[in-house]
Amino acid sequence: MKALLAGFAVTLDHLRISSHQWRKVHIGFADLKSWGIAKPGGRGAEIEGLLGPDILEGHGALIDFVAGKLWFRPEK
Repeated sequence: MKALLAGFAVTLDHLRISSHQWRKVHIGFADLKSWGIAKPGGRGAEIEGLLGPDILEGHGALIDFVAGKLWFRPEK
């Protein structure tokens, strides 16, 4: 693992979210509190992780803010 601003970066063999699975995904882990995000009792305290634009755009993600859901384009 490589050090990454109060966290680590790794390559996962696979990542599964619901019925979608990706292989060889690069993931960075960081303490969001050091970025001013997810402070206990504050705005964003419920945040447990973030997906980057490479995953979202690369898999045709649709963010439904009204329903609070994240949809991915079906894999072919």
